[in-house]
Amino acid sequence: MTRRLFIAINFTKNIREEMDDIAGETRLSLSGADKLKITQPDDLHITLLFLGDKSDESIIPVIDSLRGALDGFPVSPLVEFDKVIFNPIAAPNMAWISGTKKTSDDLSLLREELEKQLVKNGVWFKIDHKKFNAHITLARFDNLTFQKSGLIKLPKIDRISFYPESVDLVESHPGNNKFEPKYEVLARVEFKKAF
Repeated sequence: MTRRLFIAINFTKNIREEMDDIAGETRLSLSGADKLKITQPDDLHITLLFLGDKSDESIIPVIDSLRGALDGFPVSPLVEFDKVIFNPIAAPNMAWISGTKKTSDDLSLLREELEKQLVKNGVWFKIDHKKFNAHITLARFDNLTFQKSGLIKLPKIDRISFYPESVDLVESHPGNNKFEPKYEVLARVEFKKAF
């Protein structure tokens, strides 16, 4: 059996509720879009690394890689988000909450450590050479007329800051009902120290 896996940072209940409030405001801003898919509250996360389709046998080496990475990165970094973005040029079919430059830089270091550990443990994955930008996908949609209209007014947000508790191995279930969570946490490795 294969599973579609990725490594992510999830949120505590209070941060998830705050993100869901922003997603609700975004839903109103994008209500004219075709095929609008709002990310459900339980599915909001920061993807650190997409692993792709993996066998059950690869799960233990991935978990070992998570543990090894957090041994080399023991303190939970401060994660901050400060704006909702829709960019019709760079990503014409989505809206997201953008992390600050410092958050992207810090999580990029964690991602690099994860990549090293995965290679060390023999887990194959496609290395993404693009600069890492921390973000949380709020919505996906499909409507070029709507996108080019320039009438999208996304919510302004106050800076959201938190220290993540863990890095998670997550399985994607793309066939699920669109109103049910489509991600399942298979393993959670906690930071040894958080502020």
